[in-house]
Amino acid sequence: RNPLHNEDTFGKLKHAVLSAVYSLKIKHVSKLMKKNADAIKSAALNNLDTDELQREWMQLDEIKQQLSSYLSIVVLK
Repeated sequence: RNPLHNEDTFGKLKHAVLSAVYSLKIKHVSKLMKKNADAIKSAALNNLDTDELQREWMQLDEIKQQLSSYLSIVVLK
């Protein structure tokens, strides 16, 4: 029997791959959140409306939380 056809081995492999992919996605979302936070600060300093930027930040934060939940990572606010 081929050990790669074992359900347990496949499950572990799938989890390892998804964990790596989700970790990369979390890093990317974190970078987007940093850029967004900088844009919010800049807009606030220039007395511009920040509502849309704040909505975008909240959406990014929700995405990060969802990705993190798969990895059992607690996201601190």
